[in-house]
Amino acid sequence: MNTWRSYLLAAITASVIYLKGDYYLTALGLGLTVFVFLDFTEKLGKTIPILEVMLLIACLQWILGPYIDYKSTYHHFKYYMYVNEDVYMDLVVPSLILFSIPIYYFSKKIDYLAFLNRIQYIGITPKFAIYMIVTGLVLNLLFPFVPAELGFIVYLLSAMKFIGIIYLFFTNYKYKWVAFAGSFLAQLLASVAGGMFHDLLLWGLLLFIYLCIFYKLSFIQKLTILIVGFWAIFILQTIKGEYRNIIWKEGEHVNKVQVFIDAFVNKSKTFFVPNTQGVQYLDEESEATAASYRLNQGWIISRIMFNIPDNTAFQNGATIRDAILTSLYLSAFAENKVVGGGKETYLKLSGFELTSSTSMGVGIIGEAYGNFGVVGSYWFMLIWGFILGLYLFLLFKKSNDYYTLPLWIPVLFLQVVKAETDFYTVFNHLFKSTILVLAVLYFIRKKYRLAI
Repeated sequence: MNTWRSYLLAAITASVIYLKGDYYLTALGLGLTVFVFLDFTEKLGKTIPILEVMLLIACLQWILGPYIDYKSTYHHFKYYMYVNEDVYMDLVVPSLILFSIPIYYFSKKIDYLAFLNRIQYIGITPKFAIYMIVTGLVLNLLFPFVPAELGFIVYLLSAMKFIGIIYLFFTNYKYKWVAFAGSFLAQLLASVAGGMFHDLLLWGLLLFIYLCIFYKLSFIQKLTILIVGFWAIFILQTIKGEYRNIIWKEGEHVNKVQVFIDAFVNKSKTFFVPNTQGVQYLDEESEATAASYRLNQGWIISRIMFNIPDNTAFQNGATIRDAILTSLYLSAFAENKVVGGGKETYLKLSGFELTSSTSMGVGIIGEAYGNFGVVGSYWFMLIWGFILGLYLFLLFKKSNDYYTLPLWIPVLFLQVVKAETDFYTVFNHLFKSTILVLAVLYFIRKKYRLAI
């Protein structure tokens, strides 16, 4: 499949949905989602489509998720769309289109082929890659015990268990799949033990991008794997709440692995249940709401639109400015020093207060609207797309000096690709992880004399 076929299928999708009677920007947004998905699938194995991953996640959670909610007969009592469909899509769809323009522009400017050819000759030995994997696993175990001040650094460095796997695939080590399976199994067991699966899913997708470079899959093979993966994620979203309730209530008295397997298998068998009771606003989580509202990050954006400007004034760039100054260690010049987690920004923009155990973010576009309104969000998303595209372009330029720098993209973009994170979390992660990764590569080059 080539780009023109992706355009054609996207145009057909948008046309069918529009002729069915849906709002024209809804149709355009779903067409964009189809194009982004097909384009991402096509680029797998040929590039490192990290910006396309970010765009795809945004389309799924800001367009597809809200569309399902608008059309669904099930609605969560709190996590639903607070504004009309046309009002919401007027903000989100043009913003994402403008966001995508510089992303695709810079994606075409990056010489991925030169990098993929050069990376074949890196001086990494299997032994060194395994050291990285073991170091990452050890740091993962130590993470709960380190001081809060070092938590961010240790968290990032623990990702070396996956970067080591990527390095390993560029060597002739014959047991690379054993190392991959062991590392991923450790992450799976940690996720099952804690009931938190976000990092597992995200790293699974990011590693798949690199595995496609080594194993040249056909478009149909890639498409099949992605569809099966999305189905598994969809099922997982429906069981998370029930599973967490069981393991947190029973504690050490329950076999968590067996509970997880039983819940996943049972939900896979009984997921599709027809509704004959009309529109329902449910005060407890059901299968439909569990899957729907976790995919739908648009409800938070709609809540911000509902809250601002009727109840709260536009921030006029205050949260963006404070996020940048705090990230650059210039918090003395910020009106309010930003702290991690985004709870304060969430309360300020949405009007909802999060409990200590709840983690939600306003998302980049939600924060853009809360600061600048609809038209201002268009400009903000265009500029932010330009900044990210330029950053990735310069990163590949820098790989002329540090040959393996693009292999660290999953660490650099770990928070950036998420649709639900606030601007401070994204900018702070990108800035500080860049410094840390460059420092690690410099140290390895000087200490071990490796062409890395």
